[in-house]
Amino acid sequence: MSDTAANSNQEWNDGIAGFAKAIKLEPEAIATALKDLIGEPGAGAIALLQSEEDVPLAELESKFSAVPKAILRKAVREHLRAKAPATAPADSASSQPNASFANLPSVMDDVSWLLALKTGGDLRVDQPTIISSVKAAIANRVGLFEVPARLAEQMEKHAESIDEPVGAEYWRLRKTLTRQSYAEIFSAIEGVDGTYMTQARKNALLGRLDSQLWPALLGFHTQLRSWVETWQQGSFNPNALMMLVLNRQSGAALPPGMMQPPSTDAVRDAAEAVVAQINHVFGGTGIVVARGLAYDALKAKEALSEPTLPTLLGFANREQMLKGLGIGVTADYVRMERNLVQYVLSILEIANVPGGDAELAYLASLQNLGNQIPWNNLEAPASPSTTFKRAKYA
Repeated sequence: MSDTAANSNQEWNDGIAGFAKAIKLEPEAIATALKDLIGEPGAGAIALLQSEEDVPLAELESKFSAVPKAILRKAVREHLRAKAPATAPADSASSQPNASFANLPSVMDDVSWLLALKTGGDLRVDQPTIISSVKAAIANRVGLFEVPARLAEQMEKHAESIDEPVGAEYWRLRKTLTRQSYAEIFSAIEGVDGTYMTQARKNALLGRLDSQLWPALLGFHTQLRSWVETWQQGSFNPNALMMLVLNRQSGAALPPGMMQPPSTDAVRDAAEAVVAQINHVFGGTGIVVARGLAYDALKAKEALSEPTLPTLLGFANREQMLKGLGIGVTADYVRMERNLVQYVLSILEIANVPGGDAELAYLASLQNLGNQIPWNNLEAPASPSTTFKRAKYA
């Protein structure tokens, strides 16, 4: 073995040691199991494993199916993707923790999400399923599921109105829009195919998402905002600030509880309520239907991005096309979808956030993210004929 190879193996053994011990496997066995994902063992392979985007948790679970899932997830969190400890502010008594989004869970892009669904044959309410549910619920609110039928109808009407035969592009697009195949996401789940995705099952799940998921999220957001406001009122009122100045000048300690944040118990209880509602929503076959609906939404978005589509429909540009069809997929939609997915994933992670400064920074970041979501668009009843209104932020 060359010196380079030996050094690479040593870097792998050292970097993977904690993870290997936690799941009770040898570094060599881990390297073998993951070779088709990360290539040869070494520092580069370690870097890939540290990224959820490069190696989603769902793929690791599929590779180590013999390891209990809770143990594997704990090992990944503590040894492969451990967050750096939060640094206390220079003056923690008079300033809030940093509220950037870096300490919140990252969100898979569409490519990573599809890959996770392809390899994830084990049905459970995991991250890809949560992403699926949020994508499906928002798509329902902006009329995205009506896109295939509306586009196909409009394409045919336009062709007739100009007395011109449709070309090959028309038929290609029509096939894409009207014939949905779910093989891409259901191939890993034995016994499930596209025939299971009936409209009745889709409507039933969309109804549960609308009546249960959004109220749970709104309830959590209200509780979190109330907690932050209580903290701010206690920390930044004039009497508290004056006492802080006087006590620092005299060297005396602050009275017990002064300038301290309120208990986070109510926020954590609200997070548990969201988890309970999610479990209820996905009871029965909800996970499969949610994945199928999110796939429908993704394909509809891709169809709307087709550069030749406005011309085939008789519109000058994409903006006029969306307006003419009554489809509310604007820049607000794209931003709202991503923020909501990250918000829900962050709520589910609260149970694993330690107390102290790390907890305060996490909740401050989450509240900041929640303020960027136009909750008024979620409070109104979903209507396929109602376009997505411009955001009114909390």
